[in-house]
Amino acid sequence: MSQNPPSSIVHGPSSDATVSIVVPTFNNARLLAECLASINKLRYPGDRLEVIVADNSSTDETADMLRTRFPRVKHANLGKNAGFAAACNRGASAASGEYVAFLNDDAIAEPEWLNALFTGLAAGGEGTVCAASHIRSRDGREVEFSGASSNLFGVGRPRSAWGWPDSLETPGEGSPLLFASGGAMLVHRRTFLDAGGFDPNFFAYFEDVDLGWRLWVLGYKVVYAPGAVVRHIGGATGSRSGAHRRYTLWECNSLATILKNYESGNMEQILTAALILLYKRALLSAGDAFDRSEYLLTAPPDTNPDNIERLPKISVAHLAAIDRLNALLPRFMEERARIQARRMRSDDEILPLLGRAYEPQFAGTEYATTALELACSLELYDITRKGAPNRVLVLAPEEEAQSGRDLANSLAGDALVALALVGDSASGGAELASGSFTVHNRKSSDPALLGLIEQADAIVTFPELAQLPALADRSAPTITTTGTRPVEAEEADRLLQFCRQPVFW
Repeated sequence: MSQNPPSSIVHGPSSDATVSIVVPTFNNARLLAECLASINKLRYPGDRLEVIVADNSSTDETADMLRTRFPRVKHANLGKNAGFAAACNRGASAASGEYVAFLNDDAIAEPEWLNALFTGLAAGGEGTVCAASHIRSRDGREVEFSGASSNLFGVGRPRSAWGWPDSLETPGEGSPLLFASGGAMLVHRRTFLDAGGFDPNFFAYFEDVDLGWRLWVLGYKVVYAPGAVVRHIGGATGSRSGAHRRYTLWECNSLATILKNYESGNMEQILTAALILLYKRALLSAGDAFDRSEYLLTAPPDTNPDNIERLPKISVAHLAAIDRLNALLPRFMEERARIQARRMRSDDEILPLLGRAYEPQFAGTEYATTALELACSLELYDITRKGAPNRVLVLAPEEEAQSGRDLANSLAGDALVALALVGDSASGGAELASGSFTVHNRKSSDPALLGLIEQADAIVTFPELAQLPALADRSAPTITTTGTRPVEAEEADRLLQFCRQPVFW
């Protein structure tokens, strides 16, 4: 397996590269017009810029609006609603630019957007072919994309894990990301097409996670460009479809990402776990509509003479996702063969980009417990121990700072460890202690403390902080030390085992 990345093809911030901006759309003329108006205000040489609207056969006034208000924009009509991924691919195929930038039709680009994307691209160095934007809500108050992460099962998140030994700070200029949001990104066009573009079989959702993962497998880099700002109306397009339809695509596409991008051996183990967990989500999402006691042989006589189980569409969507995966399996297997034949990076090299490998896909202790038990049973921790070790958060009162440091240091060999010293006089600062664990000084109400708790795969807390309100809604299992100072050998062994394979206590 080659370890040499492809040669650099990036341009500097004052780029002379030609760029094609592709805007996929479907029956969204009003917001599309606002998007195109913002593109007209970009501070980028007009003679090096073309704009293509990739239209999934809109039936509203889109065509008339483009003809009368934006006559220089190229209108590529797909003739049917083929989905977000296919529309982007059509636009990229029709483009003439050296780079292609994708922008959602419900997004507005800031004037320096393109220049900032090239700045991030250049900061990424050799082999960097794709840059991600910083996406905010239309009013600017909420952050929708400020980094990227994924769990082991291909479910992407629009944020990165930070405050840990592998990433002390938030992502900066040129920081590596697993993927860029397909709603606002820049990519080298020839590389994008050669890599297969967005998988059109995804239709929509997680196609950007799959693309980014694939680019890393093929030896390229995806990076962050924090100065490339767009403002977006979240869900303006997707909300027009029923939630059960979106779930069908989410679930199917995450499974396909696993199938296509992992190495043999790892793929089979992880896909097995993903399928079992999908069934768990199907039943949990049914809520009270599903009574598991009805399916026990020891249950009372059946009182349902019609033999009909009425389940919510959301629950059935998980099963529909498996049916969709089955129908598309020959195509996904062909893609897998093509990708694996060209692999240049191992799973161990890519796993650190996930951020938090075991982040739950469903709320609640029952699901999280099932996921962790399954990870133990199927030996998934053996796969992730090197590339994506567990994130362990140690919570200690600030007056026990030295004991907290000693405990964090003892756990840091097998895990990424963060120590949070909690108290009213905490400064809010963070440091890297001897390169083995990070130390945070946080008040109990500090949002950064909540972020660490949300990102942790396991939490070890001193007794004084066991009732911390932020722990009430945690997804990570938590264990309390005995409170002895220093931690004795027997307890240290127990804590180490817990951190390697956490369970709920």
